[in-house]
Amino acid sequence: MGFGNKLWQPWCVDEAASLPVLKAAYDLGINTWDMANSYSNGECERVVGNAIREYDIPRDKLVIVTKCYLNFQKGYVNRLGLSRKAIFFEVNASLERLGLDYIDSLRIHRADPETPSEETMEALHDLVKSGKVRYIGTSLIWACLYQQAAEQERDMILYCKATGVGIIPWAPLARGHLARPPAVETYSMQGDMEKKNSGAAFFTVGSPGMDKKTISRVKEIAGKKGWTMAAVTLAWILGKGTTPIVGMAKLEQVADTVGLKGKSLDESEVKYLEELYVSREISGHF
Repeated sequence: MGFGNKLWQPWCVDEAASLPVLKAAYDLGINTWDMANSYSNGECERVVGNAIREYDIPRDKLVIVTKCYLNFQKGYVNRLGLSRKAIFFEVNASLERLGLDYIDSLRIHRADPETPSEETMEALHDLVKSGKVRYIGTSLIWACLYQQAAEQERDMILYCKATGVGIIPWAPLARGHLARPPAVETYSMQGDMEKKNSGAAFFTVGSPGMDKKTISRVKEIAGKKGWTMAAVTLAWILGKGTTPIVGMAKLEQVADTVGLKGKSLDESEVKYLEELYVSREISGHF
């Protein structure tokens, strides 16, 4: 999401800055690259495709993930949503920008209330059968569309685990909040954009006091273990049996992420981080 065009989001980095980061990530074994047709209005996919060609990365060594549903480009008629026409158009456009023959995992970015789910699923099925897509998935879909379940952290995750559905958390560092002390702010991180755009903290809706206390506990454990706060947060997430999407726009962030290998929290540390949790509003859905 961070690769593309600063005109889309100020924290994005352009192609010249993105290519070395992608190369370093690949060299260190990070081979699953997640994007969406809407990120930088398609520029993110183009940058990733250029990186693959620039560094002559074998196609079978990468797992390419992209999404469809959103579209912010001109000529958007019949290109927004999950109709058969929209899905086919966006997948072909993504493949063209990437310069690839197939997508490893295509995910619907949101649920489309205007299109029958049968139409969407048949279109996705046909794309898999055609060879343009290997696997399908969802991103930010209401639990009731899988099964009747009420709360993301509890019901949805339990349901997915029980039915063998993999879980890939996005924004695992809460847009930077869980990677820095509560009082520290840097404009370059996603976390600061919420204040600029909405005047409210996106990840502190409902319980800002508890959030700050939890963040302080992350900092405390990081200090005791000699880790970064990001490492503590990601170790907790990995311990839940999930595979988070980690945003990296700098070479040092790539190294920090790879450095997570072998890191884990003990039971007392996990309990210490979790005991202040309170159920909260679900964010991200339209």
